[in-house]
Amino acid sequence: MDSIKEILKKRNLKQPSLMNEIKEYIKNQYNENCSVKITEKSIIIYVHSSSLANTIRINQIKISQELDIINQKIIVQIK
Repeated sequence: MDSIKEILKKRNLKQPSLMNEIKEYIKNQYNENCSVKITEKSIIIYVHSSSLANTIRINQIKISQELDIINQKIIVQIK
């Protein structure tokens, strides 16, 4: 029987590239950090300020076009 350590070594624990692209985009455009959760139908972006959340909401179409997000809805939430 494999130990937990051996099982975890075999797993691919890298973040999805889309997640990294979104984090980099928010950092470059707005100079803020964010957290991202990707589900089958949506992308949830967590930010710390309401003004940043509203700015991202206003620019949702631009962001989805630049990052080639087609089949998922972008949801912005405040932490």
